[in-house]
Amino acid sequence: MRKLYFRALLSFFILWMFMYLPKVSSRLFYHTDGLAGYLWLIPTVTLYWFCFLPIVLLWKSKRLIGVGLSGCCFLSAAYFPFLYEEFKFRRAAEIITQTDLSNTKDITPRTIAFFNHTDFGGRFFKERDLCGSECRSLLLSESVDWVNVTSFFEIKTKRHGVTFVLKKGDDCSVHYHRSHDDKCIVIGPNPGEIAELEIHRDYNRTNWGKEIIDHTFFLTEITASTNNEKMLTRVYKQTDLSLYRISKPTRLYLGGDWVGASGVALGRENLDFNKISLDRTLRDLGYAIEKVLPRTSAHEMKYGPDVRMSREVLAVLALPDTDFFSEGTSLPIINWVMAVNNLEKIEPYHVDYLKRIIKETRIVKPSDIFRVFSNHEKLRDELLPTVFDVLEKNDYSSYKYQYMPARYILRNLDNFDRSVLMKYKTRLLKLADKYESFRSIIRKLDNDS
Repeated sequence: MRKLYFRALLSFFILWMFMYLPKVSSRLFYHTDGLAGYLWLIPTVTLYWFCFLPIVLLWKSKRLIGVGLSGCCFLSAAYFPFLYEEFKFRRAAEIITQTDLSNTKDITPRTIAFFNHTDFGGRFFKERDLCGSECRSLLLSESVDWVNVTSFFEIKTKRHGVTFVLKKGDDCSVHYHRSHDDKCIVIGPNPGEIAELEIHRDYNRTNWGKEIIDHTFFLTEITASTNNEKMLTRVYKQTDLSLYRISKPTRLYLGGDWVGASGVALGRENLDFNKISLDRTLRDLGYAIEKVLPRTSAHEMKYGPDVRMSREVLAVLALPDTDFFSEGTSLPIINWVMAVNNLEKIEPYHVDYLKRIIKETRIVKPSDIFRVFSNHEKLRDELLPTVFDVLEKNDYSSYKYQYMPARYILRNLDNFDRSVLMKYKTRLLKLADKYESFRSIIRKLDNDS
């Protein structure tokens, strides 16, 4: 028994050392279609196999002591590393969260501005939506008059956020649709005033606490400040800390990246301390957050845009803004076009909406509107004149107009058959003279062109 045990242990150690040869393990894994993947288990197996050494040595003389010692070794190897690291992490987390501030009284201002300083991967609301369920709950319950949401990209480009307002009764009606909603939420014009309450969500790395635990923390903070006479007063702060701690139970893996993997590394998993959420923050501040049904994503709408999406598009197109739309303001239009592209048949009211979108010159985000022309050839003669009308009316050759629907459509006209382009030869020639980037389209016409 001893010989078999030590032979196996020696074999495991040799294979373990073999894994330290640069790129050898990863190349074996790839060249054997994954059959060499068992090598990645060798360090973990070796670790726990070594824990049975007391049983082997004391099997004949003190068997019970050997079993007890092996059990202690096994449990220590499996759980002590992560428990020790978690203990140090929680000590550091308690120090960092000492600056957290809990609201002591309900303040519930009537206007709220949300600022999401995280990138696209960090959700502010529960669902990936510009005005998520918490935002819609505030408006539908009439707890607030308006909500302004500024995303990471809008903060980065110094654009204004998107303001959402509650509409009632006839204001919720939509042309060509039957609407039975008494209340609806749409994008409204910029209120021109500062919100009474600002809520910020920020994410960053910090070296705080490194003297306690030798790892970098990842912090997510939600702070709330009241705005009184243009002075911000912080009334709330909650910090969520996360750390990639040693996994439970202890596991060892091939270290390094996939291509140049070598050596052995401890397996890790995420540990959160003081998990926070926007829902919790709003409740702490005194707002009653009710459950709101999730919205259907645009790409999942098999039957085209619903009443809600059409209502939101009309509200955006009716905005009095003279400046370009922000990324968030353009989103309802992009989603509506995406939903229309799922349809096999385009209805007359869809065409009316498409014409209004084509006439819009404030959009700075690309949409799939050209797919409407690709999927529905019969619509070309109905929509192309609108495209030409828009581009002929003013000069939109500047780079900042590159994603304007009319220009974006014309830029892709070289995908059309020559017979379609010949119908608009005269207008195309005039536009090619104004828009240099469109001259490649003329090549599909006759040689004289």
